[in-house]
Amino acid sequence: AEVAESSTEPSTEPDFKLAATIGPPTKNPVKGETLRIFPVMVRPKERQDAIQTTVALQDMGSSRSFADEFFTKDFNVPLQFRVDYTSTLHGSKQGVSAELDMEVSRDGIEWLPLDDVETYRNLRLTGPELKWSEFVKKNPEFHEVDVGDVSFSQVRLIIGAQLEDALLPLEEPGSRIQKDGVSAYKTKLGWTIGGKLDAMIGSNRVFSILP
Repeated sequence: AEVAESSTEPSTEPDFKLAATIGPPTKNPVKGETLRIFPVMVRPKERQDAIQTTVALQDMGSSRSFADEFFTKDFNVPLQFRVDYTSTLHGSKQGVSAELDMEVSRDGIEWLPLDDVETYRNLRLTGPELKWSEFVKKNPEFHEVDVGDVSFSQVRLIIGAQLEDALLPLEEPGSRIQKDGVSAYKTKLGWTIGGKLDAMIGSNRVFSILP
């Protein structure tokens, strides 16, 4: 059944059913490994001038891609909302969503299709800011990896398995850099980073990432 879109303001509270790390839950999730994270440009296929920038999380274990509902409203394209169910490790959740076809890019020149993206109300993740610039200063092996400083709180797009090929490391020299559990892959969407959180942030502070 189709329903009216939400007129409420976006919540600042994270949805704890969305996890940014892999591995079993732990009291200190910074000891876990983050899914791959990177900055990206997005636009709806039907309005190629409506370009926005955000931070994306790559989740190849997801059969669908998700975009924050309030983030997509700035595209100013009509959306047909309906009741649906999302299944995660924590069970099924009833929600209201719409579908839209998008394109993603890193440089604003080459755009890749990302179809059937589901809107997700209040898509928020908790976690630390990854001060990548500081990490690179201490680990010059990664100096070519231009992802900038990113934060889990900035994530408004989760890219699922339909872009798996585009997010695999390129078959060229220097497209994989790994050290102390941190890895960087150069892909069709530019560099992505992932791996051990505590190594990337250089701290043993406790952050709430997992439910």
